[in-house]
Amino acid sequence: MKIRILLALFVGLLFSVNAQAKFAISFGEVESVKVVAELPDTEDFTVKKTSQSSVKQYLDVGILYSSFEVLYIPVWTTKDPILVLANKDNKDSYYSVNSIEMDKILTDNKLDKSELLNPGFFVKFGGKLILIGLILLFILYSCRSKKED
Repeated sequence: MKIRILLALFVGLLFSVNAQAKFAISFGEVESVKVVAELPDTEDFTVKKTSQSSVKQYLDVGILYSSFEVLYIPVWTTKDPILVLANKDNKDSYYSVNSIEMDKILTDNKLDKSELLNPGFFVKFGGKLILIGLILLFILYSCRSKKED
């Protein structure tokens, strides 16, 4: 009985739209940037933070992908990953580069494109495994509680 109440509370919190909380609840499609390979810190891969600042940011190779998330757990990938230039300190911004330039950057730095386009096991399968596990636990609990009645 307690599990059903907790599950109902969890589902209610998950689908509440106008909730005011101190932290954001992630639900829906999220665009993510992940740095997958470091490039040498040279002038070719630098960007100034602002036009008046002399502080430089060094760019690395990253992947940009979209996934459907529930409570920061990616359930499935909605957009295939593409290679971009990103800064590992600022994951909110990225720079799109055409495929010819990106291929040149990859060959100059001896990087494998197919290996870099892999977002990782957790992004691909982790959310699905957790979701299937939760469904199985709920089914097992439901069968167990019916036997006790």
